Amino acid sequence: MEAFLGEIRLFPYNRIPSADGWMPCNGQQLTIQQYQALYSLISNQFGGDTRTYFNLPNLNGRVLLGYGRSPISGNA
Repeated sequence: MEAFLGEIRLFPYNRIPSADGWMPCNGQQLTIQQYQALYSLISNQFGGDTRTYFNLPNLNGRVLLGYGRSPISGNA
């Protein structure tokens, strides 16, 4: 299964498959020039100076929750 640009995916191990283009959500700074497509999606929502760099979200010590309604929400 291919990933979408800007997708956040949980991996069940301690290694991030960076060879496949994944980056850890640890708040790191990226240059806008090198990651223009990703910047167009998240802009400086997680920090940055809007001219030369932007930040990835920092999810260290946090738990991701799903978006939307659960298929088993009790509304049959």
